[in-house]
Amino acid sequence: MNPLLMSILLIVALAVFGRTMVQRIQLLMALEPAHRTDRIMDRIRNVAIIAVGQKRLVGRKKEFASGLMHAFIFWGFCVLLIRSIMLYGEGFVEGFQLPLFNENFLLGYLYIGLKDIMEGIVLVMAAYAIYRRAVVKPERLHNTWEAYFVLCMIVTLMISDLLLDGARYNLITLHNNPHNLHFFNNISYGNEFIWTPVSVAAASLISPLGADATGYILIAMFWLHIITQLTFLNFLPLGKHFHVITSLPNVFLKSLGYPHEKTKVLDLENEAAWEDESLGMNHIHQLNWKQGLDLYTCTECGRCKEVCPAFSTDKPLNLYDFNMDLKHELLDNAGKVIQRKKLALALAAEADEAKKEEIKEQMAGLKSEKALVGDVIKEDTLWACTTCRACEEVCPVTIEHVPRIIAMRQGQTLMAEAYPKELNTALKGLERNGNPWGIGYDKRADWAEGLGVKMMAEDSDVDYLLWVGCAGSFDDRTKKVSVSLVKILQKAGINFAILGTEEKCTGDFARRPVMK
Repeated sequence: MNPLLMSILLIVALAVFGRTMVQRIQLLMALEPAHRTDRIMDRIRNVAIIAVGQKRLVGRKKEFASGLMHAFIFWGFCVLLIRSIMLYGEGFVEGFQLPLFNENFLLGYLYIGLKDIMEGIVLVMAAYAIYRRAVVKPERLHNTWEAYFVLCMIVTLMISDLLLDGARYNLITLHNNPHNLHFFNNISYGNEFIWTPVSVAAASLISPLGADATGYILIAMFWLHIITQLTFLNFLPLGKHFHVITSLPNVFLKSLGYPHEKTKVLDLENEAAWEDESLGMNHIHQLNWKQGLDLYTCTECGRCKEVCPAFSTDKPLNLYDFNMDLKHELLDNAGKVIQRKKLALALAAEADEAKKEEIKEQMAGLKSEKALVGDVIKEDTLWACTTCRACEEVCPVTIEHVPRIIAMRQGQTLMAEAYPKELNTALKGLERNGNPWGIGYDKRADWAEGLGVKMMAEDSDVDYLLWVGCAGSFDDRTKKVSVSLVKILQKAGINFAILGTEEKCTGDFARRPVMK
């Protein structure tokens, strides 16, 4: 229709989008490494089931209707990608068609039929989404202008394309095609408008208009659709709808461990780690790139907080706020994080000790002015998490919340020596008496008195060692379990012994809050 105008719009829009994306990608690349390229087939399967199949949305009985709504909008956009390519081509070559999608192939007719129906469905689903936000107002949703703006752009895209085809239909069938517009017309498959009932219905809305007015509508709807789509594209990376771009990669790169990758083992003997405060997560630049991608991908749907036992019991943990606070801190410090990465690479390549110290000083000056725990995330918020991972099970884009929380707890425990005061008694008991209750370690085998249980120190010629543990040795309720188990083993004729006072605490309870 107008190659010059189409060229200008594409060059400007893609240049701005490219610049934004480069900045976002540079920030991710400046974060810590993460290995997420193994088991490719499993990852492709996850994308097919979770991302394309929308399993975590449609699969929730509680929200089947809203899940189906979102799924159809997503599927609709997937279908309309081909239409978008053809419209951009139309801006340069009148009647542009992709190979196999023209009037000579059944695929072309099947596609225009599917496209037409999907546009109608997406329009209805978007209207339902607006109604749901404006009238139903589910508690977990965050009603922002951005959400309404995006939904209005989706509605505009659907209406403009339907009216574009509707105007074309009227010009061809009612006004003898004065502009020689191209349309499918194959002897075997018939006229294309037999396949597009929604566009034909849209055409009836403007059928009273004359040929000139209908021609203006066709041109206006074409450019409205193109401009809205390019505006939408550039708006995506700026807010929560960035997930439209990042959700598929995020699902592909999700952890394949159960429930996810093991917590990083820290080298407490590494002096450099103590020096640069890299034991645990203490600064925003210590996120790894996958955790940064998680923050980009958050859809702000609120499902995480809805299933969170801490939030449900009025604890100071709102995972929506948690993610948003980290995201804003990361974006606010993007320049510093990127510059710090460049200095880190220079430091690794530098041999001169004096210059190394100079680079280290520069890196230290690039830390965020805010304390990650304290200013960005409150201490009470951090320790409220039960690490149950219910949030991760329901997240439609597979965001991994718990590893970040654990890493920050590690930093608090090791670097800041800050943890809930309720742990003090238990930790002191562990340090002094080898158990969280602080009971004298010499009483560790008192529960077994009168049961005739062997001690390894007295007779090590046994088949099995029974590890009792702190709870089995000191907790009144659990001691009953220990006694019952001993009686069962003895009844079965099992030759076993216990360590008694030689048994020490595994430290699992102290490890659990920061390593679970």
